[in-house]
Amino acid sequence: MGTIMQEAYKHKGAVFIEMLQNCPVFNDGVWEGVKGDPAGKQIALVEGKPLVFAGGTKGIKLGPGMAPQVVEVGDGPGKTPLSEVLVHTERGSVLYANLLAQLVTPEFPIPMGVLYRHDKPTYGELATQQIDDAIAKQGAGDLNKLMYSGMVWEVGADGTRH
Repeated sequence: MGTIMQEAYKHKGAVFIEMLQNCPVFNDGVWEGVKGDPAGKQIALVEGKPLVFAGGTKGIKLGPGMAPQVVEVGDGPGKTPLSEVLVHTERGSVLYANLLAQLVTPEFPIPMGVLYRHDKPTYGELATQQIDDAIAKQGAGDLNKLMYSGMVWEVGADGTRH
């Protein structure tokens, strides 16, 4: 969890973190199976690494209709080669991130880590860039020049615009 919190802190912009928390009144112990068997019930999401769990013996691949499937990973009959297992990418599509979010117990292990990352400038960075571009185009410190740049008109004494 510490690694996930550090990644969230480093990310510019909004961050959504899901924490698996028991409620002692309504769902006490609901995550015990996930916590008690991390190798078999959790997939650590690592950029560029295959979605494997259970010590690398099981993985997730896409089956017919793009439905995720748990498969036995390895060489030999009835096993799926590691090359057919999904490889995690944080900067992939929103569709892929949504697929990861739908992996829930008991059918699938729970993905742990960054499901999706969208890198783009923050509002503050965009606003600063807009100011810098305006200064580069029109110059700095000349308010009169700024006021009369672009689409302007004068109102005559009789109230008409010129």
